[in-house]
Amino acid sequence: MSELKLSADTGGGTVSLKGPSATTSNADVAFVLPVADGSANQVLKTDGSKNLGWVTSTDTDTDSLSFRNLLINGSCQVAQRATSSSSHGYSTVDRVKPYATSHATSVTYSQSDVASGNDCYNAGFRKAFKVAISGAGNTSNSAAYIGHYKQRIEGQYIAQSGWKYWDSDSKITLSFWIKSTTADTFQLQFYVDDNTKKKYNTPVTATTSWTKITKTVPGHSDINIDNDNNEGFAVQLVVASGADLAGTVTQNTWVPNTTAAIAANNIDTWLTAGAGSVETTGWQLEVGDTATTFEHIPYGDELLRCQRYYESVYLSSYSVCGQAYATNHAIAPQWLRQEKRANPSITLPGVGSGTGEIAFMSSSAGWPSNHGSIGINDVTVQKFHYSGSGYTSSFTTGHACLLHCNGTAVVKVDAEI
Repeated sequence: MSELKLSADTGGGTVSLKGPSATTSNADVAFVLPVADGSANQVLKTDGSKNLGWVTSTDTDTDSLSFRNLLINGSCQVAQRATSSSSHGYSTVDRVKPYATSHATSVTYSQSDVASGNDCYNAGFRKAFKVAISGAGNTSNSAAYIGHYKQRIEGQYIAQSGWKYWDSDSKITLSFWIKSTTADTFQLQFYVDDNTKKKYNTPVTATTSWTKITKTVPGHSDINIDNDNNEGFAVQLVVASGADLAGTVTQNTWVPNTTAAIAANNIDTWLTAGAGSVETTGWQLEVGDTATTFEHIPYGDELLRCQRYYESVYLSSYSVCGQAYATNHAIAPQWLRQEKRANPSITLPGVGSGTGEIAFMSSSAGWPSNHGSIGINDVTVQKFHYSGSGYTSSFTTGHACLLHCNGTAVVKVDAEI
């Protein structure tokens, strides 16, 4: 076996390249090296004819890791509450919390379809989160602001992710797709909400075509994230802002979260151009300095992840079996599909026999002489009880009863951050 041995320039030691014990059919093999150096992290690849060239690897060990995405519903496929709303906050796409104020136009938030014939569609994305304005807004009101995308992450997910957030040599990488009806430079922000609060600002350039954005963020010695179920970290995209939020901003570094400034000047090109929209999808936050291929998760699995924070409980006809523990009091349990982040708040539909209303019925399927009132008690992360009271001797103590819904209705179970 022949060996090519190279000596170190200084000091001792050598590096060797050894030939194989034999080639196929004992033939001579000559590889042709590339004519120039490649880019960082590229690898040598053969074309099958002994020609070597530099290429970007598309198959990494990281790609094989399941649930590496620290963001939930990054492909925007789950929208339990609604597919369109004029209300900001948690209103359409799950885990996304936009906010808008003082922008002098009407804003609609929605789950949109990704049209075919572009790289975003070809990467497997079919849904996006869309913020649309009905006409030209303005930033004459200095408090103008439109936050397109924001997702809050539990501290424990970051603390247990493997990211050494206290070490500047340890990185996390965010990637997503964006499209705007008017080209503009928006502002992406990362927040640490625990302990010494920090933020990291970095610009994002959007065009009228789907564009993939990748941002790599280092750790910082001042960052300390609690291992709990409260907000520890957040990602936010700002697409419009007024003078109150303009000022000195240090880009691409962690700074104390003590000032409101988002960008050096107003972010308003898209806002003032007229009716239009900004769409994003494919949000993936992962440990490391490389944006890997997006991890597409089946709808049912993604829905369960979303239901840790919010769940729509659908009632229809004879929905829940309960018990009368007094002649004027009935109770029925409601088990949840997914354990919640924390004890949730519960919003019930109206009480009565009208369409979309709920009421308790006796074991003989009769309506009480009055519908009384229905409240909630014994709330845990796994279940709660409907508690009906105010009836006039309508039930037999110890007998079964039914929580009835006239048509269909939704009980909203909310444990969002």
